[in-house]
Amino acid sequence: IDATGCGGKENCMGDDTGRCMTHDLWSSLNAKMIEYLDSISLKKLVDEQLAPGEGRAWIGLLFTVLVAAYLLAKHAVIASAGDYRELGPIGTNVVLLLVVWALIAQVMRWRWKERVQEDERDRQIERHAADWGHGALVFCVIGLAAMLALSPQSRLAWATPIVTAHLLVFALLWGSIVEHAASAIAYWRDRRA
Repeated sequence: IDATGCGGKENCMGDDTGRCMTHDLWSSLNAKMIEYLDSISLKKLVDEQLAPGEGRAWIGLLFTVLVAAYLLAKHAVIASAGDYRELGPIGTNVVLLLVVWALIAQVMRWRWKERVQEDERDRQIERHAADWGHGALVFCVIGLAAMLALSPQSRLAWATPIVTAHLLVFALLWGSIVEHAASAIAYWRDRRA
Protein backbone atom coordinates (compact mmCIF):
# COMPACT_ATOMS: atom_id res chain seq x y z
CA ILE A 1 0.00 0.00 0.00
CA ASP A 2 1.48 3.30 -1.07
CA ALA A 3 -0.37 6.61 -1.10
CA THR A 4 2.55 8.57 -2.55
CA GLY A 5 2.52 9.41 -6.21
CA CYS A 6 6.19 8.52 -6.58
CA GLY A 7 6.08 5.08 -5.01
CA GLY A 8 8.49 6.14 -2.25
CA LYS A 9 11.25 7.24 -4.67
CA GLU A 10 10.95 10.90 -3.61
CA ASN A 11 10.84 12.10 -7.23
CA CYS A 12 7.24 13.30 -7.15
CA MET A 13 7.87 16.39 -9.25
CA GLY A 14 10.17 14.66 -11.70
CA ASP A 15 13.69 13.24 -11.55
CA ASP A 16 15.36 16.66 -11.38
CA THR A 17 13.06 18.55 -9.01
CA GLY A 18 12.72 16.02 -6.16
CA ARG A 19 9.77 15.40 -3.94
CA CYS A 20 6.54 17.36 -3.66
CA MET A 21 5.42 19.47 -0.68
CA THR A 22 2.98 16.80 0.55
CA HIS A 23 5.37 13.87 0.25
CA ASP A 24 5.84 13.61 4.05
CA LEU A 25 2.06 13.67 4.55
CA TRP A 26 1.55 10.78 2.13
CA SER A 27 4.52 8.85 3.53
CA SER A 28 3.10 9.28 7.03
CA LEU A 29 -0.27 8.03 5.79
CA ASN A 30 1.49 4.97 4.31
CA ALA A 31 3.18 4.25 7.64
CA LYS A 32 -0.12 4.59 9.56
CA MET A 33 -1.96 2.27 7.15
CA ILE A 34 0.78 -0.37 7.38
CA GLU A 35 0.86 -0.06 11.17
CA TYR A 36 -2.92 -0.51 11.34
CA LEU A 37 -3.00 -3.46 8.94
CA ASP A 38 -0.17 -5.14 10.87
CA SER A 39 -2.15 -4.75 14.11
CA ILE A 40 -5.31 -6.53 12.92
CA SER A 41 -6.06 -10.08 11.91
CA LEU A 42 -9.11 -11.86 10.57
CA LYS A 43 -9.44 -13.66 13.90
CA LYS A 44 -9.39 -10.36 15.79
CA LEU A 45 -11.99 -8.83 13.47
CA VAL A 46 -14.28 -11.84 13.85
CA ASP A 47 -13.80 -11.95 17.63
CA GLU A 48 -14.58 -8.25 18.01
CA GLN A 49 -17.33 -7.86 15.42
CA LEU A 50 -19.24 -11.12 15.22
CA ALA A 51 -21.62 -12.12 17.99
CA PRO A 52 -21.77 -15.87 18.68
CA GLY A 53 -25.38 -15.97 17.46
CA GLU A 54 -24.43 -14.28 14.22
CA GLY A 55 -21.58 -16.74 13.68
CA ARG A 56 -23.95 -19.65 14.23
CA ALA A 57 -26.45 -18.09 11.82
CA TRP A 58 -23.92 -17.62 9.01
CA ILE A 59 -22.49 -21.11 9.45
CA GLY A 60 -25.98 -22.61 9.59
CA LEU A 61 -26.94 -20.73 6.43
CA LEU A 62 -23.81 -21.90 4.64
CA PHE A 63 -24.28 -25.55 5.49
CA THR A 64 -28.04 -25.70 4.84
CA VAL A 65 -27.45 -24.08 1.44
CA LEU A 66 -24.67 -26.61 0.75
CA VAL A 67 -26.93 -29.55 1.64
CA ALA A 68 -29.82 -28.14 -0.43
CA ALA A 69 -27.53 -27.44 -3.40
CA TYR A 70 -26.07 -30.94 -3.16
CA LEU A 71 -29.53 -32.52 -3.12
CA LEU A 72 -30.62 -30.35 -6.05
CA ALA A 73 -27.49 -31.37 -7.97
CA LYS A 74 -28.39 -35.02 -7.34
CA HIS A 75 -32.06 -34.63 -8.30
CA ALA A 76 -31.72 -36.90 -11.34
CA VAL A 77 -30.26 -39.72 -9.24
CA ILE A 78 -32.96 -39.26 -6.59
CA ALA A 79 -35.75 -39.17 -9.18
CA SER A 80 -34.54 -42.34 -10.91
CA ALA A 81 -33.93 -44.34 -7.73
CA GLY A 82 -36.12 -47.40 -7.50
CA ASP A 83 -35.01 -48.26 -3.97
CA TYR A 84 -33.73 -46.16 -1.09
CA ARG A 85 -30.53 -48.27 -0.97
CA GLU A 86 -29.49 -46.73 -4.29
CA LEU A 87 -29.26 -43.38 -2.48
CA GLY A 88 -26.68 -44.54 0.07
CA PRO A 89 -23.79 -42.44 -1.29
CA ILE A 90 -25.98 -39.33 -1.34
CA GLY A 91 -27.09 -39.96 2.23
CA THR A 92 -23.49 -40.54 3.31
CA ASN A 93 -22.37 -37.22 1.81
CA VAL A 94 -25.24 -35.34 3.43
CA VAL A 95 -24.41 -36.90 6.80
CA LEU A 96 -20.74 -35.92 6.33
CA LEU A 97 -21.77 -32.32 5.65
CA LEU A 98 -23.90 -32.34 8.80
CA VAL A 99 -21.03 -33.79 10.86
CA VAL A 100 -18.66 -31.07 9.59
CA TRP A 101 -21.31 -28.47 10.48
CA ALA A 102 -21.60 -29.90 13.99
CA LEU A 103 -17.81 -29.92 14.43
CA ILE A 104 -17.44 -26.33 13.28
CA ALA A 105 -20.29 -25.26 15.57
CA GLN A 106 -18.56 -26.98 18.51
CA VAL A 107 -15.21 -25.34 17.72
CA MET A 108 -16.95 -21.97 17.65
CA ARG A 109 -18.61 -22.67 21.02
CA TRP A 110 -15.19 -23.47 22.49
CA ARG A 111 -13.69 -20.36 20.94
CA TRP A 112 -16.45 -18.11 22.26
CA LYS A 113 -16.76 -19.74 25.66
CA GLU A 114 -15.50 -16.57 27.42
CA ARG A 115 -18.09 -14.36 25.75
CA VAL A 116 -21.75 -13.82 26.48
CA GLN A 117 -23.48 -16.46 24.39
CA GLU A 118 -26.97 -15.02 24.36
CA ASP A 119 -28.77 -11.92 25.54
CA GLU A 120 -32.25 -10.45 25.02
CA ARG A 121 -31.31 -9.15 21.56
CA ASP A 122 -30.19 -12.66 20.53
CA ARG A 123 -33.42 -14.20 21.80
CA GLN A 124 -35.48 -11.60 19.93
CA ILE A 125 -33.54 -12.18 16.70
CA GLU A 126 -33.86 -15.95 17.06
CA ARG A 127 -37.64 -15.74 17.71
CA HIS A 128 -38.12 -13.51 14.68
CA ALA A 129 -35.94 -15.76 12.50
CA ALA A 130 -37.74 -18.89 13.75
CA ASP A 131 -41.06 -17.32 12.74
CA TRP A 132 -39.71 -16.71 9.24
CA GLY A 133 -38.36 -20.27 9.03
CA HIS A 134 -41.62 -21.75 10.30
CA GLY A 135 -43.58 -19.69 7.74
CA ALA A 136 -41.32 -20.87 4.91
CA LEU A 137 -41.70 -24.51 5.99
CA VAL A 138 -45.50 -24.24 6.24
CA PHE A 139 -45.62 -22.55 2.83
CA CYS A 140 -43.58 -25.36 1.24
CA VAL A 141 -45.56 -28.17 2.87
CA ILE A 142 -48.92 -26.61 1.97
CA GLY A 143 -47.67 -26.00 -1.58
CA LEU A 144 -46.50 -29.60 -1.87
CA ALA A 145 -49.79 -30.94 -0.45
CA ALA A 146 -51.83 -28.75 -2.79
CA MET A 147 -49.75 -29.81 -5.79
CA LEU A 148 -50.14 -33.49 -4.96
CA ALA A 149 -53.85 -33.17 -4.15
CA LEU A 150 -54.85 -31.03 -7.13
CA SER A 151 -52.77 -32.68 -9.86
CA PRO A 152 -54.31 -35.42 -11.96
CA GLN A 153 -52.84 -38.80 -11.15
CA SER A 154 -51.55 -39.16 -14.71
CA ARG A 155 -49.20 -36.23 -14.07
CA LEU A 156 -47.87 -37.62 -10.79
CA ALA A 157 -45.84 -40.53 -12.15
CA TRP A 158 -42.70 -38.72 -10.93
CA ALA A 159 -44.05 -38.50 -7.36
CA THR A 160 -42.63 -41.76 -6.07
CA PRO A 161 -42.34 -42.17 -2.30
CA ILE A 162 -38.58 -41.47 -2.52
CA VAL A 163 -39.09 -38.24 -4.48
CA THR A 164 -41.91 -37.14 -2.18
CA ALA A 165 -39.75 -37.83 0.87
CA HIS A 166 -36.94 -35.76 -0.64
CA LEU A 167 -39.36 -32.92 -1.40
CA LEU A 168 -40.33 -32.93 2.29
CA VAL A 169 -36.64 -32.91 3.26
CA PHE A 170 -36.13 -30.00 0.88
CA ALA A 171 -39.06 -28.19 2.55
CA LEU A 172 -37.30 -28.66 5.90
CA LEU A 173 -34.05 -27.37 4.40
CA TRP A 174 -35.86 -24.38 2.91
CA GLY A 175 -37.32 -23.52 6.31
CA SER A 176 -33.83 -23.79 7.83
CA ILE A 177 -32.29 -21.66 5.09
CA VAL A 178 -34.89 -18.93 5.60
CA GLU A 179 -34.46 -19.07 9.39
CA HIS A 180 -30.66 -18.83 9.25
CA ALA A 181 -30.78 -16.12 6.57
CA ALA A 182 -33.29 -14.06 8.60
CA SER A 183 -31.09 -14.43 11.68
CA ALA A 184 -27.85 -13.54 9.87
CA ILE A 185 -29.44 -10.53 8.17
CA ALA A 186 -30.93 -9.30 11.45
CA TYR A 187 -27.53 -9.51 13.17
CA TRP A 188 -25.85 -7.82 10.22
CA ARG A 189 -28.41 -4.98 10.19
CA ASP A 190 -28.11 -4.61 13.96
CA ARG A 191 -24.32 -4.37 13.68
CA ARG A 192 -24.61 -1.73 10.92
CA ALA A 193 -27.03 0.43 12.96
